[in-house]
Amino acid sequence: MTDHDHDWRRQLEDPGHLDDLGFTARVMAALPPRRRGLSPARRAAVLMGCAVLAGLLGLFVLPGGSFVAHAFRGAVAAARRA
Repeated sequence: MTDHDHDWRRQLEDPGHLDDLGFTARVMAALPPRRRGLSPARRAAVLMGCAVLAGLLGLFVLPGGSFVAHAFRGAVAAARRA
């Protein structure tokens, strides 16, 4: 490797310190407190619900899902006859 490559890597690993006269500390202090997010159980439920919804949407929108629509129509027709 050339010296230029070593300088570039050294700058990435240790960029040094840029004195901002306390600006970063003031900004961080002025931010509102962090909100609590969803509980892990609720987050998992939302994720699973989105996955099921996306799967059903894909099943009916993509051409491979036509058999499901046909079966659903057949089940509805059979229920009406009963």
